[in-house]
Amino acid sequence: MNSAIQAIKNILNIISSYADDKQSFNREEEKAASTMMTKLDEFTELLSQCQREVCITFLLSTPISATKEEVKQFRHSMKESLLVLGLTQAANYMEISDSDLTSQDLVDMKRIGIVLEQLYKKNQKEAGDRIEKRFQSLEELGVHYDAEELDSLTIPEIPESLKLLIKHEDCVFEKTIGRGQSGTVYLGHFKDSDDNIAIKVLSKQTLSQADVESYRREVYFLTILSHPSLTKFCGYTEDAPFYICTEFMSGGSLYHKLRNNPEQLNPTTRSLIALTVARGLEYLHSKGVIHRDLKSLNVLLDDNNNAKICDFGMVRTRDSRPMTGMIGTVHWMAPEVLMSTPFYDERVDVYSFGIFLWELLTGQMPYKDMQANQIIRTVTELGERPPIPEDCPQHLAKLITKCWSQDPEDRPTMAKVVAELQDSKYHLAGTDEAEFALKAGIVSCHKTSLSLPYIRKETPKPRPKSRESQVISPDRAMQCMHGPPSDSRKEALMYSLQMCGDQVTLYNFLDLGFTKALSLILTEQSEDSETVMTYLLTCREPKVFDIEVLKALLLYTSSKSDVFRNKALSVLLSASLLRFEFLKSAPSFVQQLLQFIYLPMPPQSSAALLQLANRLIRSISNAPTGLWEVLLWARLNLPQMLTPLVLPCMIGAVKFVEVRNDIKSDNYKELSQTFNANIMLFKEILKYDDTFEKLIPALMSCSKSNDICLKFIIENSKENSLFAYSVVQNLPFNFDVSKIVAVYKNLFLHDTKKISQIQEFYSVIEYLMVNNDIKYACEILKTVRIEESLFVNTKLPKLLSEAFYNSDDLLCTSLMLIYYNCLQRFRVEEFVNLDQIFLSILFGKRTELRKPAFLCVISAAEYISDFDYSAIHPVAAFYVHSSSEIIGNSAAKFISEKTKVCDDYDIDKTLEVFIENYKAPSKNVIVACDCFVEICKQKKVKDQSLLQKLSQMYNMLHSY
Repeated sequence: MNSAIQAIKNILNIISSYADDKQSFNREEEKAASTMMTKLDEFTELLSQCQREVCITFLLSTPISATKEEVKQFRHSMKESLLVLGLTQAANYMEISDSDLTSQDLVDMKRIGIVLEQLYKKNQKEAGDRIEKRFQSLEELGVHYDAEELDSLTIPEIPESLKLLIKHEDCVFEKTIGRGQSGTVYLGHFKDSDDNIAIKVLSKQTLSQADVESYRREVYFLTILSHPSLTKFCGYTEDAPFYICTEFMSGGSLYHKLRNNPEQLNPTTRSLIALTVARGLEYLHSKGVIHRDLKSLNVLLDDNNNAKICDFGMVRTRDSRPMTGMIGTVHWMAPEVLMSTPFYDERVDVYSFGIFLWELLTGQMPYKDMQANQIIRTVTELGERPPIPEDCPQHLAKLITKCWSQDPEDRPTMAKVVAELQDSKYHLAGTDEAEFALKAGIVSCHKTSLSLPYIRKETPKPRPKSRESQVISPDRAMQCMHGPPSDSRKEALMYSLQMCGDQVTLYNFLDLGFTKALSLILTEQSEDSETVMTYLLTCREPKVFDIEVLKALLLYTSSKSDVFRNKALSVLLSASLLRFEFLKSAPSFVQQLLQFIYLPMPPQSSAALLQLANRLIRSISNAPTGLWEVLLWARLNLPQMLTPLVLPCMIGAVKFVEVRNDIKSDNYKELSQTFNANIMLFKEILKYDDTFEKLIPALMSCSKSNDICLKFIIENSKENSLFAYSVVQNLPFNFDVSKIVAVYKNLFLHDTKKISQIQEFYSVIEYLMVNNDIKYACEILKTVRIEESLFVNTKLPKLLSEAFYNSDDLLCTSLMLIYYNCLQRFRVEEFVNLDQIFLSILFGKRTELRKPAFLCVISAAEYISDFDYSAIHPVAAFYVHSSSEIIGNSAAKFISEKTKVCDDYDIDKTLEVFIENYKAPSKNVIVACDCFVEICKQKKVKDQSLLQKLSQMYNMLHSY
């Protein structure tokens, strides 16, 4: 709904301007304008149902799918009306792709699911059934809330080497230091240590599903993330009550320090806190992680006011799945989160950091006098932010403004923020720059300051320089770097990397062959190689990442060193963002990049790799060889948590015919084993009919044990003729007939020729008749060629003959056509035994049934040796003139075969009927006339005038 509301806001000015300029409307335009007003009124009413007091009642009484469809129809109707009015630009705002609509809906559905879950937890018995129905509705829309998950807790998969499991008895509690909605925080220590720790205890009985997911995230990310700017993780428990133990930060939260003891935070300390938190966020983003809840409450201080980021319950990795809206605290929340935008990225943290900087600057609570709904309107609609003090340093004010830009594209990266916060121009007024440089660990190099926080610990202490090194020049440095490993080369490398912190100097080094030297060192996979990669991690100059450097980094896909391999991947991920336009023109890069996936790596690295691969696959113009192979391996072997990132890559890849040709039948079988998780991939594959030959057998086999797959076949066999034909080619299903009836009903819409050659077809028809769907079954049977060997061994002959006794005229007609089709080719005893009933209908009052009865009589008579044909001859003489081909042909055949061999019929009456009902010449009439002329030579005709008329008819017919 938020997306639709935003679209309405976008078109208001366009419509207003149009109305002012428009002098008059024609009838069609008036109708369109009226339709728009009606739809807006309906949408307003729908919105009113989703407001505060009535929202719960609305959720419990209204199918979610109906609401979703109503919003979709609103968009469509508005678009059509706007197009009629000639407002194409406005109409475009109302248009939304199926994928974007599904993503936006998924965000809304998740939020609805959370509300329903909370109601469920409150045990409101009177609403229990309705809540269950809404959960079922969410399931149908692809949002899953497993009831078992509400009562169980599973820690995410954590590498064994990183697990920090503890027992409850290991913890000693001292005092309570904080309380929250999901638990309590205590000061304590481990039994075997006197070091203070913070112990967060979550009560199992009060955990909601959201709390469970928060706990999972926090444990997982605390385990795998490690940085000086993040709180250190000490351990967790697997059993209730659940404990999370972290280092104790004695200074408390920055939020409380700013409000209770602001005098303890001088400008230098505040500038250092800003840089420290920025470095922490830069580290998270480099790992593909988004914090989503950065605020002063989640920044803790030690005794010396050193800051660390805490609370990882809201953390998410960057991926292609729609995010949940309204995650975090509204005061620090980015506009795209407030508007429940399905896809956002780490730039929401940059926005929060802008608010955080404002807090450090002012010491105040942002939007302190506003309610949550007021903040949302102020941020999203008015685009207003907290006022920046006039005495704020100009560059710092500019940085804050950039960070909280309305458009995420205008916000800087955290790497850029870190670089600027190291510059004195961006510090708070009054900062002691010497103290700041010392505590921030900024390295001086000539006239350039370069912060290398990630390699500072790894850089050996400088040795006394030789005379040669003291006068080293760029040219000399490049010569050394192109040479074999040595102390001189190492010194030249460190010199070059430090010098290249300045952009002008970097360009000079690039002209001297800097990237060639880097690529040569990278191919060695040595200690110097790691130094180069450390530099590249902080480099933001695209020219450094030329083709040679990228190739050298790709060699690490098979490196035996986890450290080297993971660092090379991190560099490539960073480089890809800088060289994306170039990489779009090199399809082989994505396939080579994906080779990293074959060896173990941290989950966040895998996530970032797959996200980049997805973006590249959707941008390249042709598929590299081997792309499907690596993606399939990833889908079948990577942890399930990465499935939502692998699938978009596969979905994007199948647009290439080369990829579709690479998919083997066994691949489809493997993927169908987890059909439910892969359904979006199968939907995409179905867009290409060149996949059906190998795909359909796998789906049909899967449908035996998977009802969702069977439903998938049912839906597509109705809408897609080529799909239906392919299913027919692969029949039978060979399982419970009751389950496949719906498929067969759809197949009947497309093809009934080959289908009647399969035994299962007759089992389905039999099932329909037994379950009182006789008319439908007969409508199908009368259109197919019934196979004797398959038909007579079923109960159908008996069921069809019994149905005749209690049928209306329409059903009787269908049944008799079935009898006739069978009896024309083979004997069916049950049908032959109905001969007297056929005769009674033939000469009865139900005139509309006489024709099919005639067909059945002459067909059944063939199997009855003593059948009395005397009454049939005049009937055949009458029907030979029929305009119905089947009736006329059957009558002519009867006359030519029976009139000559039968003696006991009235020839005068037969001739009289034949002559009196003549209408026009036809092949059948000529056959009958010739027969009667021959018979009259043998039989005596009492009425001579009939002979004369017959002779005249004969001459006339043969004159044509």
